[in-house]
Formats: sequence, C-alpha cells, structure tokens
Amino acid sequence: MIGILLVILFLHVELIFTEQTRTRNDDTKRLLLSDPDVINSRLVEMERTYQMLKREMIDMNTTLSSALSHVKLELSEEKTKTENLQRSLQRVSDSGSTYVRWGRKQCSGTSTETIYTGFTAGQLQEGPTYSSRYGGPSNILCLPNNPDISNRTTGGSSFIYGTEYEDTFFGASAVNEDAPCAVCRSHNTYASIMIPGRKSCYSGWKTGVSGLSYVQQLWIQGIIIYMCGQ
Repeated sequence: MIGILLVILFLHVELIFTEQTRTRNDDTKRLLLSDPDVINSRLVEMERTYQMLKREMIDMNTTLSSALSHVKLELSEEKTKTENLQRSLQRVSDSGSTYVRWGRKQCSGTSTETIYTGFTAGQLQEGPTYSSRYGGPSNILCLPNNPDISNRTTGGSSFIYGTEYEDTFFGASAVNEDAPCAVCRSHNTYASIMIPGRKSCYSGWKTGVSGLSYVQQLWIQGIIIYMCGQ
C-alpha cells in the first residue's frame, strides 16, 4: 500500500510540475509578444528586409533598363543598316547595266529585261554596186523597230545598211534573213563587259549571254568592232 501511495503521489507531483511549466511558458510568450522591445526589434527587422528588397528591385530595374536601352540601340542600328542596304539595292535595281544581244529578238537571264528589239545595222562592208562607199561609223548599231525619222538633211551624205545572214552557218533558212538584235538591261549589276575567247566568266562576274565573236572578212575594207553574236 505504501508503494502504491508513493507512485500516486509522484505522478501527482509530476503532473503539477508539468502544468506549472506550461503555464510559465505561456506567460513568457504573452510577455514576449507584448514586449515593446520585441515589437520594435521585429519592426526594425521588417524595415531592414523591406529596404533590402527595395534595393534589389532598384538594381533589377536599372539592369532591365540598361538591357532594354542596349536592345533598342541594337535594333536602331540594324534598322539603319537594313534601310541603307535597301537603298543600295534600290539604286542598283534602278540603274543596272545594259548590253546588246546580237542575233536574238529577246533577252534572257534572271532579273533581265528587254529595253527594245530591232535589227543589226552599220556601214556597208561589201557590195560591187557601192564599192566606193567607205564612209560611215566603225561600230555596229542595234536599230529599233520604231525609229523617229528626222526631216533634217545636210550637204553631205552617209548611209546605214542593214545586216543579213549570207551563209548557212546559222542554218539554211537564215540565208538573206535580217540579223535581229535586242538591247537588254540586267538588274542588280554595275557593269557589263564582253570577254573574248572564253565561254565562262572570271571570278566575281556572272554570265549574261555567251556566243561567238563576229568580225568582217579579211579582204573587206573598213574598220569594225568585234561583237559577240548568237
């Protein structure tokens, strides 16, 4: 009985001690929550945290603003480059280069247009009836099909003669046929040249047309240029 009584008393004391400890802790918590120093300390900590977050936001805004300004500057520079390139391309497209396609009635090739078609003409090179007519230009002309005729005349005279095929080199049906020509304009190019003795262009150039070199026979009087015909 004495042992049982001691156990009960011990348990009762333990329960009382535990309850008193819990009561003191609750009182301490209530005291801390209502303590002005604790409240002030927490307010200071909140203010410090707020200021830190504020500085971080300011830094982020500064970084984003700088990045945005940099992107805007790059976009502006790229826009300027694009506009300059477009203007350059437009100038090239508006100008281009021209050449004559001898022996053809039309132009060919990418970005190439036909300005006009006509007939090959120049000074008289051979003919027993007019063997003394040596005057005239040395160059070959591509006369348009619709010339504007002038009524003005001079004391002297000169002649422009049409050109005919006099050989079967271009086919039996070509004999005595007029030699056509076409004046062409190539866009996106700066210059056009004829390279004799080659079928392909040098580096940096592109082929517009290719053909054979034409010139007068060796026993015919007169000066004439070489031409690339087809």
